[in-house]
Amino acid sequence: GGVYALTSGGDGRTDTTGGATTTAPIATTTTANPRIGTSVSGKELQPGDCVNFDNTGAVITTFAVVACTTPHLAEIAGQVEHPEAGGTYPGGDQAGLYARDRCASISATYLGGDVLDTTLSETTLVPDFNDWTGGLYRSSCIVWRYDQSNLTESVKEKAKAYPRST
Repeated sequence: GGVYALTSGGDGRTDTTGGATTTAPIATTTTANPRIGTSVSGKELQPGDCVNFDNTGAVITTFAVVACTTPHLAEIAGQVEHPEAGGTYPGGDQAGLYARDRCASISATYLGGDVLDTTLSETTLVPDFNDWTGGLYRSSCIVWRYDQSNLTESVKEKAKAYPRST
């Protein structure tokens, strides 16, 4: 278990819309995260976490939670609970489509602006079959730099700090 699959290997700039979304509350960046310095599984990710992970493969097994003021690859903007929770695994493609449609609006709310207007990108971390059978029924919406270089601050409500040149 503990394996997440990135559902977007591209730029994550697809403008999508979706239906109702269930998300976990967004953590504030003013409260110290007690998990900083630990490695967590996908099941343990929380909105507001700043994380590093190996994104060179198709699956990710662990995420290093770091202080948002230190170099990090991505930030968890929110999460999407899947309607099939507890049932049969819908497959990575179907779970990815459902989550991606909702992550666009979750990321925009978290950033305080549309990701398409920034130098940031959003993508979705989707549970694989092993995660699903282990009880992980949600996908995480992540925000990172379009060029995948490190961030050195939280991006929460900072869309205007990362303007996209026109």
